[in-house]
Formats: sequence, structure tokens, C-alpha cells
Amino acid sequence: MTDAAFGIILSKVLGAGLIGLAFLVKFPQILKIMKNQSAEGLSLSAAIMELFAMTSSICYNYANGYPFTAWGDTFFVGMQNVVIVYLIFIFRGQAGEGTIFVGGYFAILWFLAISGLVPIWLLAGYQMCNVPLILSGKFTQAAANVRNGHTGQLSLVTISILMLGSLARVFTTLKETGDTLVTVTYAISSFANSVLFMQVLYYWDATKERVKQKSS
Repeated sequence: MTDAAFGIILSKVLGAGLIGLAFLVKFPQILKIMKNQSAEGLSLSAAIMELFAMTSSICYNYANGYPFTAWGDTFFVGMQNVVIVYLIFIFRGQAGEGTIFVGGYFAILWFLAISGLVPIWLLAGYQMCNVPLILSGKFTQAAANVRNGHTGQLSLVTISILMLGSLARVFTTLKETGDTLVTVTYAISSFANSVLFMQVLYYWDATKERVKQKSS
């Protein structure tokens, strides 16, 4: 077996594994919100920016006909992110606004990915906007963590999987698509997720104390 063939097989296996793990990425975060009946510490604007960053990747990869193993995890994580955004609205007492947002989001997703009305060059431009969207979303959350002095309902498991998953996606994207734009996006996402990962560790004790105060 040649090195190239081995690399492709490894990429396919990694891609399939990441899609399997995708069902668990945001699940701990969702469980944590539901268990505590609170979305405290989670930035709505950050969650929305992250969602639309994922949406650009979903639409761009789908339109280019790239293998589902190269981007399928982004789709499933994105859908879980929709749930998180809705829960943030719910626990802010804005259920109506949340319902409108979710409906509008799926209408946009259909228009961009399925309708065939959006040219590929426009989707490529949207994908290029992914970088500032990712950085804005992640660092908005990071700034909220610094401001609060804790990481609230941010899940260590979720952040860890996101960080490792985006690192693995750098490899699989290079092997399966060779698309520089998508590769750079995943590399930047890896860096941004690592910042949040380090914050969760740094504020671990402060977050535990905050949760204890809220439950007492």
C-alpha cells in the first residue's frame, strides 16, 4: 500500500469517526444547560456567530460535492448548535424570539444549500467570512468568560472534542478535498477552541464555586 493510499484510508476512517463523535460534541453542553435550567455564562451572539460560521462550511462543502466524510460532523454539530441557541433564548424568557430565529435559520439553510439558487462563487465568499465569524464568536465567548470571572455552563467535554476535532479536520480536509480555504478555516478554529479550552481549565475552581452559589 502506498503512502498516498494509506493517507486517504486514514482520512476516511478519521472522517467517519468524527461524524460519529459529532453526535456527542454539543450534547454535554445541552445536558448541562437542561440540568441546571440555566444558560448563564453562554453568549447568545457568540453561539449565533458560531452557528452561521458552521452554516457557511456546510453549504460550501455541499455545493462543491465534497465527500460527506470530509464535513458531515460540521452538519451534526451545527444542528446541535441550533438547539443551544434556542435554549439560550428559552432561559432568557424569549421563547417566541427563539422559535422565529430557528425557523428563519432553516429557511436560510435551505436557500443556500439546497435551492440551487446561490452561485458557488458567492458561497466561497461566505466561506471566506468564516474566519472572522469563528474568531468573533469564540473570542466574544472568551471575553464574556473574562468579564464573568468564570465559564458558566461552558462544557469542558464539548470544548475538548471541538478542539481535537478541528485539528483532525485539518488533516482530513487536506487529504480528501485539498481545499486551502477550508483547511485554513479549520486551523483557525483549532486555535480559537484551544483558547476556550485553556479558559475552562483556568477558571475551573471559580466556575465550581459559582455553580455552588447558584444551587444553594
